[in-house]
Amino acid sequence: MKLGGNIVAVALLFLGGMAVFAQIKTLAPMEDFVLPKYDDETGYKLWELRGHEAAGYSEDRQIIDINEMELRTFSGNAANIRQVTIKSPLAKIDVKNSTASGPSDIYVAGPGYTVSGKNWQWYDKEKTIEIRKDVEIVFAQEINEFIKLK
Repeated sequence: MKLGGNIVAVALLFLGGMAVFAQIKTLAPMEDFVLPKYDDETGYKLWELRGHEAAGYSEDRQIIDINEMELRTFSGNAANIRQVTIKSPLAKIDVKNSTASGPSDIYVAGPGYTVSGKNWQWYDKEKTIEIRKDVEIVFAQEINEFIKLK
């Protein structure tokens, strides 16, 4: 089933936090990087950030510009199941405010759904992604399994 239009926000369970960046003083440009985040108590992988190029971070600016961003979230347990994959050609990670955004395309894939669109903002604390333009949602199952009508 496909849904399209101008949907304001898509709530997703996603990322454990941006604390890993809080300890970085400056970030020299990196190419083809992988940055994992593990649970402090269990040691299980929570997420993995990948990118073709990252640059721009300093203590004053606290924003990382990423080209070809791919973010994978995991179950955070021994099963290590990939839950959500998020891709965008351009992303700005705001370390101080635990947000990310991009003016261009975003693609989100999770169990039984995909979401795509443009002009997006991710809010870590609220665990949501707001997609402002050209939103398309595809469910792999009938939608009535997800929505209860009154």
